[in-house]
Amino acid sequence: METKRLEERLGPDRLEDPSTTEVEAIFRHRTQFERFVEQLFEQSGTHSWMLLALLAAGVFVVWVTGFAIGGGFSSSDADPAGDVFIAEQVELLRLQSVDLQETRTRLAVAEGEAAFLRTQVTALSRDAERLQGSLNETELEMSIIIGVYEECLGRLYPADCIASARPAAESFLAEFYAETP
Repeated sequence: METKRLEERLGPDRLEDPSTTEVEAIFRHRTQFERFVEQLFEQSGTHSWMLLALLAAGVFVVWVTGFAIGGGFSSSDADPAGDVFIAEQVELLRLQSVDLQETRTRLAVAEGEAAFLRTQVTALSRDAERLQGSLNETELEMSIIIGVYEECLGRLYPADCIASARPAAESFLAEFYAETP
């Protein structure tokens, strides 16, 4: 079986960079690091007391740094600026809570007003529908009356025609209104 190059096996589109310089550099770096660590372990075997001293010094430095950051070196006369800052923050939060409560109160009032206005709009829309119905009925009455009068005006005796047509028109309107709900 003949061996093929990786580029030939995977195809030219599968590999973006067929060079191996980056991979070789990584392995070269790892081997240098491993050699350094090996030398350190070899020397620490002969000088173990030095390794323990370095480890103790590192622990001491970390402890002192943590103690200093944690406030171990601060005196009982602490800087009042920190207390002032906390007091300002507390006062700011108190004012924000008061503002929030006022906003909630205004929101509740606005919701009540909106509910009241919705009921008013509903009542006004019902009144408008009722008035529209009355307007339609009045227009019908007027068209019937005007139709009777126009018909009577073309006759020879219009006053007698109107007098005789009025009871018929009134009875028609009475029957019409009796049938409507």
